[in-house]
Amino acid sequence: MSASFSSETKNELARIVIGDRCCQAAELSALLRFNGRLELTRNKKKTLCITTDNAGTARKAFKLFKSLSEFPLTVIMETRKRFNTNRFYMVRAQLDIDNTVVLKK
Repeated sequence: MSASFSSETKNELARIVIGDRCCQAAELSALLRFNGRLELTRNKKKTLCITTDNAGTARKAFKLFKSLSEFPLTVIMETRKRFNTNRFYMVRAQLDIDNTVVLKK
């Protein structure tokens, strides 16, 4: 079974290596804009979460978070049978109060 055009394009874009910090920040910003959300956990901690059905996009988000910040990161893979998609990947960055300044830039 061949991959869809969308999946192939996402994988191609995920393989592009960007060296400039400002370009990495712009790419992470775009991922957050389209696939991200800000969550408030039970113990009132803020978490940035990017959810995607593409493993390459999840890897890219993880690498960008890792290179641009010191947020504690977790990656979760869930298997679902809805919407003809078997796997979802969630990359979560737990924000500290001091780190929220990054969101304002």
